[in-house]
This record gives sequence, structure tokens and C-alpha cells, in this order.
Amino acid sequence: MRKSFLASLLKLTAHGPVGISDVSSDSRVPLESVDDFLSGLAEEGLIEIVGDGVEASAGQRLRLAVMAVKEGVDLECACRYLGWGEFEDVAVFALEANHFSTRKHFRFKKSARFEIDVLGFREPLILSIDCKHWRRSWVRAAFAKAVEKQVRRCSEFAKILPGLTEGFHVSDWKRARVMPIILTLSDSPLKVYEQVPIVAIFRFQDFLYDLPTYVGNLASFDVELETH
Repeated sequence: MRKSFLASLLKLTAHGPVGISDVSSDSRVPLESVDDFLSGLAEEGLIEIVGDGVEASAGQRLRLAVMAVKEGVDLECACRYLGWGEFEDVAVFALEANHFSTRKHFRFKKSARFEIDVLGFREPLILSIDCKHWRRSWVRAAFAKAVEKQVRRCSEFAKILPGLTEGFHVSDWKRARVMPIILTLSDSPLKVYEQVPIVAIFRFQDFLYDLPTYVGNLASFDVELETH
């Protein structure tokens, strides 16, 4: 019952506030039980109850998705209910909470056209993040391919970085270290591949906090920047 309730709540709050009775109807969970479930989630800070409705922010919905998976909701189903924008917004929130400035959807052209989902800047680090909705069918080769593509994006980005310093968060930096990261909704079978970290989004805050202790052991591209 709790599994179907969480799946419905995650699905219905994707587009904004939803009526509590609608959650009950969609999940086929009695209204009295839905009220009890919602009260518990509100106490944990996972939702907001406003009148006869319920709403959840991107960060709250991410935590609901993790909870739903733990309760048995299919991972790919939970991923579908969690939009790309929400996934990226949570990454941005975690970065800014750790004193990084951020930029989303940076597009550039070098040897080909590239797009980086999220960039985080905190001197001298630039974290280049690729957000992946991990699928249960993924095997080691799929992660290897994702890492390979992300490393190439970072390599090409590092080449153009010196020409982007003006108005690009790094105008007064002398050097930068560009680091590729793969971010996933759920824990992946691999934590690191070819020195590139593969981090579950709900562990990202801890990863950022601990990053200074092992940054030297991770893949990166060092860039000397022009002074202005």
C-alpha cells in the first residue's frame, strides 16, 4: 500500500500541487491511510500540506523518489516521474550549498557540438557533471561509454576555457582543474571508473564535502588561464 501511495505521489506532484483525494484515488489507497502517510512525510520535511492539497519541491521529490525505490517502486519508473530539470536543480542546490557557483546546460563547439549538464565553479575546481537516469539494464559497458563521453566533453571544454574567462566565474583565476563526474539517481554498480567518480545524487552532498581529501586521485584536466 505504501509503495503504490509513494508512486502516485511522485507521479502526481510532477506538475505542481495536487489534491489529497486525487492521491488516494490514483493510488487506490483509502483516504484515511493517505492522510496518515502524508502527515508522516510532512513531519520528515518531504512534502508540504496546504489545505486539501500537497506539494513538493525538486529536492523533496528527489528524496521521495529515493524512498519510493527503497519501498519497491521500480527504479526506471521512479526516474520517469523525476524530471531532468529536477535532477539538475538538486545538483545545483548541493553545489551552491558547498560554495560553488553554477551554470546549467553549457553548449559549445570544438571538434563537435557538446553540452555539459551542470558546471560547478570553486577555485581552482570546475566540476563538469553529466546527469544520468541509470537503468536497471545498464551493464559495465554502458557506464564505460558514459564515462568515455564525459571525459571527452571535459577535455574539449578544458581547451576552450582560457577564452571563456571573461564573465565565466573564473576571470580572476590563474589556473583551473576541470573534473568529470557522472551523477545518477540511484547507486550504480560502479563507484569509480577510469578515475571518474559515479555518484548517486543522494550521496552528492557528502561527496562534495569530502572532495578535498581525494581530489588528487580523480581524473582531471589542468588549465592555465590567461590573466586580464
